[in-house]
Amino acid sequence: MAVLVVFLLDMTSSEVIVIILNFTAVNFISKIDETAFELARNGKFGPTMKEITEKIEQELLPKCSYRKHKHVRYMFVVIPVAIVLFVMLYYIGFFQVSTNKWITSILKVQFEETFRRNDKPTGI
Repeated sequence: MAVLVVFLLDMTSSEVIVIILNFTAVNFISKIDETAFELARNGKFGPTMKEITEKIEQELLPKCSYRKHKHVRYMFVVIPVAIVLFVMLYYIGFFQVSTNKWITSILKVQFEETFRRNDKPTGI
């Protein structure tokens, strides 16, 4: 899900700074659950939460969650996602090569927030 969200955010972003912030935000959000569970396991949220996390870790999955053919189910998910991502990759590449679509009229490189057009670059 994070890959799809990042792809959609990148396609709708107009500036490099926004893309970097989107990557940072998606990574932060995807790590919150893992960090919270680890803190609870270490007892940072109290002894009750520590006991609950230990119970969750020792709990067995229901029998309906076990599959005879794990890899078949995995491939039914991975192959369609890979096909969609490769199709979007080629679609974007095709339109970037095209002279009629996605023409960048201005190329902007920003090193400092205070840099203006009439300022002379220092240390570059």
